[in-house]
Amino acid sequence: MKTILILRHGKSDWQDTSRADFDRPLAPRGRKDAPLMGKVLARFNQTPGLIISSPARRAAETATLAAAAGGYKSEIQFEPGFYFEGVPAALKTLRRIPDSVERVLLVGHNPTLTDAVATLCWHQPTPKAEDLRLPTAGLVCLEAHITAWQTLSPGDAVLRWFIIPRLIRILYGRDVSRPCAPLNKKFTPKFQLFIKVCFSLGASPCRGGSRAAPTDTRTSRLFLH
Repeated sequence: MKTILILRHGKSDWQDTSRADFDRPLAPRGRKDAPLMGKVLARFNQTPGLIISSPARRAAETATLAAAAGGYKSEIQFEPGFYFEGVPAALKTLRRIPDSVERVLLVGHNPTLTDAVATLCWHQPTPKAEDLRLPTAGLVCLEAHITAWQTLSPGDAVLRWFIIPRLIRILYGRDVSRPCAPLNKKFTPKFQLFIKVCFSLGASPCRGGSRAAPTDTRTSRLFLH
């Protein structure tokens, strides 16, 4: 089985309108969120064996900060195709990964990343899949029941969890290493269920293994919003 972690770049800085899109850096919030998500990967023993990032500045900065905070020791691979070339380029890159790599982290942009999740989990972007909104610094974990990357096909993956910086701060504050905060009564039942689902790493909202679609629409949609 292979694990695909997908991280959208952190919040970018729009103040300097003279900059080309490719050269936009992270905003202060983005510089805080990127290492936070790296710490989350380390906290849940999800440090990747390989990080592949878009070369655009905001994505490269996100990848670098997350890698440093998450204990990643290897070089980051920058893939030009991740900069707005769509799902086919992402799939092509995934299929070239050495089989010795069990877990990969992709860092890039919307709509490519959201569409990649939809394609890998539901064969293609469908009306239900398009409800998935990956915010800046949002992190998704997919598992594909394959042994060789070159065999990866649409529909091979299941969505295991989906977390965002805001949720991490609610649960852990500034210290991800400390125990998770208990569910507070001020949280609505729906939000409490969202938390439980997001952090139930052993339970997927998708049933049936490879090429399976979500069977519990309510639970799946909690992931997607």
